[in-house]
Amino acid sequence: MPAAHPEMLRPPPDWPRTEASILDELSCEPIAVELWLCVRKVRMWIEAPPAARSRLFRRSARESGKERRRAVFSGYPELHEPLRTFAALAANSGAIDPLALCRACMQIADWAAENSLEVTSLHFATAAAAVAPENAEAANLAGLMYRRAGDWQRAEMFYPRAIALARRQRNATEYVCGHIGYAALLYSRGIHLEKAVRHLNTAARVAADNGSFWLAGHALHDSMLLHVQRSEYEEAEAQALRAAELYPLHDRRFPHFVVDFAFIQLEQQRFTDALSLLQRCVSVIHEPAVKALIKSMLARSYGGLGQKEDYERARREAEEIAKTYPEHASVVYYHLAEGARACRSWAEAERHARRSRELALKRDDREMLRLSERTLVLVVGQTGIHSVSVPSGSLPDKLTRELAARLSRWNPQSHPIRRRRVFRNQWVA
Repeated sequence: MPAAHPEMLRPPPDWPRTEASILDELSCEPIAVELWLCVRKVRMWIEAPPAARSRLFRRSARESGKERRRAVFSGYPELHEPLRTFAALAANSGAIDPLALCRACMQIADWAAENSLEVTSLHFATAAAAVAPENAEAANLAGLMYRRAGDWQRAEMFYPRAIALARRQRNATEYVCGHIGYAALLYSRGIHLEKAVRHLNTAARVAADNGSFWLAGHALHDSMLLHVQRSEYEEAEAQALRAAELYPLHDRRFPHFVVDFAFIQLEQQRFTDALSLLQRCVSVIHEPAVKALIKSMLARSYGGLGQKEDYERARREAEEIAKTYPEHASVVYYHLAEGARACRSWAEAERHARRSRELALKRDDREMLRLSERTLVLVVGQTGIHSVSVPSGSLPDKLTRELAARLSRWNPQSHPIRRRRVFRNQWVA
């Protein structure tokens, strides 16, 4: 990676005082109250002068608090480690290790992201970056969570900070992840695509130079999506082949890569190829917001193949999940619009496309705005699509079979988990 050199760091963004929204997202259940209190205590600890931190908290002896904590510990064993750290903060706030507190915040943020709890993940990611402002991993995490939430301004501030911190600390992994995440931010916004390409090229080169071929695969994965955005499908599939060669078998992001490759097939009306991959992905990806996305892509595949009953079933499932977990809702409605267009259900297709456009405008997601407006033009002109798959070339045929075979053997539990539970540059078409 490039040699470290002195440079000005952008200050971290402000932390919006809206953590009480965690209560709404988790319906004021015991876990909601406990997590709200945890992140509130972190804010109080950060804002207090160091000399006053030892006197910040007094452990509640009320029975209601004890019952709540018992309910959370019994219901969420996966959160025991970070919750114990927050308990240590309350018990001895003057002696808490900031890095341990940062790690606990990141663990909660990861858990919330895996469960499509966007608000909760945002607050704990921001808390992690505030507790340890020199931690490049925390800055990358905050950049990802703000990008996934569509808060481009704060994401734009976190990613360059993560890159600069990682360069100073010669942390190749976070340096590469920062470049990948920043590139994803740029192409999600539909701006500075050439700059996005440069970030991905840097990421792939540094990852390969440092022997992190799994990260180089991630960079090529995102480069593949950039080519799709330009309708350069042959080049996208060539990048997919290179990425597949570098992805470890049990990489946690691998099923998301398969979903994105299925997206390429859908854009080329190769519905049979896409369907075979998506049916495997829906059984191994459990993140609710992504589940809604895959269901919508399945609906589009069924529509393209003329299987209207299957289209309707998948459509209902996708819409139902997206109501509760709306993170990818704009993309969900885009795929549903394309599926309805394939079925020549013009009114339904227009309704879905307008909904996709409305959500894309709200998030300033220019890529989804482009796709939804393209679909609207076709729907208004009542332009249908072929009801059968376009024949594949040899490369997508071969790669589809290979990805399906690898996905059938995918088992991350049998493989040592890396430092992250969720990779910060995760992005699904």
